[in-house]
Amino acid sequence: MTWTNMTQTAAGQVAGFVDFDWGQQVCHRAGLCQSMNIPDTAIFATMYKHAGDWDLAWDPDIHFVRSNDLFKTISKTIQCGNQFETIGREVRSRESHRKMVANQAA
Repeated sequence: MTWTNMTQTAAGQVAGFVDFDWGQQVCHRAGLCQSMNIPDTAIFATMYKHAGDWDLAWDPDIHFVRSNDLFKTISKTIQCGNQFETIGREVRSRESHRKMVANQAA
C-alpha cells in the first residue's frame, strides 16, 4: 500500500481526523477479519466533517466512522462518535473502558 492523503480521497466528506486505527487491529484470530468482512484497507476513525467543527474537548460534531477503501466511501457513521475508540482488538465506548480500568485498579 502506498501513502494516501485520506482527507483528499474523501472528497469533502472529511475535514480532519481526531484518531484512527486499522480495521485489522480488531482481528485477533486467523480468518476473523475475513469472516467479519474487514479488508486490509479498513479503517476505524473519529473524524469531523467540516473545518472548525472540532472545537470542544467533547464535541458532538466528531463522528466514529468505518471506511473499507481509504475514505473514498464511508460505510458506517455513528454520530457523536467521539465516545468510541479502538482499544486493543475491540471497539469500545470510552466510558466502558474507564470503568474497566477503574475496576482493575481497585
